[in-house]
Amino acid sequence: DRWLIHAGTKSREGTIVTNGGRVAAIVARGTDLHNARAAAYAGATLIAFAGLHTRTDIGVSKRTKETTFNRRNT
Repeated sequence: DRWLIHAGTKSREGTIVTNGGRVAAIVARGTDLHNARAAAYAGATLIAFAGLHTRTDIGVSKRTKETTFNRRNT
């Protein structure tokens, strides 16, 4: 199961578009944290807009922290 929670968005001609700020959170459920996190990040790949920034450190302990990255769509 996976859900998209959005804010900082608006509807324009039947399409949801960004309206500034942090615009989305993907929430997922899995058999364990690893599977839930993987499902959430798989859902994040379905979202695209100019200037998109995706955090990759959520759900990771400080001990095993991954590097964050910026994904820019052109």
